[in-house]
Amino acid sequence: MARSRHFLVSNFLSGVTAAHNLLADVIESKTSFIEQVCLSATLIDGLLRLSLVMKNQIETGSAIVDPMLLFQGKRQKKYISERDIYKKARNIKIISKEVEYKLNILYNKRNVIVHRYLISDIKTSEVIRTAQQYINIYLRIKKAHRIIHDKLVRDNIGMAKFFIKNPTDQHFYEQMMRKHL
Repeated sequence: MARSRHFLVSNFLSGVTAAHNLLADVIESKTSFIEQVCLSATLIDGLLRLSLVMKNQIETGSAIVDPMLLFQGKRQKKYISERDIYKKARNIKIISKEVEYKLNILYNKRNVIVHRYLISDIKTSEVIRTAQQYINIYLRIKKAHRIIHDKLVRDNIGMAKFFIKNPTDQHFYEQMMRKHL
């Protein structure tokens, strides 16, 4: 089923807002390190996907949204993997080769943490270090994304034409709750 551009962007941004809210909560808890790893990873992937869409809109001057970047249905067999997202982001200079390399290392660590915690020799201290590394990379990618976002808004291109100007806390809450409920 084809999804409208508005649905794709709105649904995606609701997910980013909700994941950011959850990440802030687990960082504040100072105990949920596996959750920090998972949420940081999903936010990194999300910001890179959104940056790819926005950078394309800046370059083309259009509002085109590649649905493969922002949505994956339950029965969808074709998708763009995280590692492919890293590569695409590096190819158009959203991230450096060094950041892509670090993301791939973190990807491998995350898979051990999530899928093999019980059957590997990984220690909780390494999970904590990995969570800190993920947060640091997330903050770098968030800064890079902000530069692309600000250019899109400044030039009033693509999806920026539909952004709420000066959103309130209530706008963010409503967007987040679309995903949480």
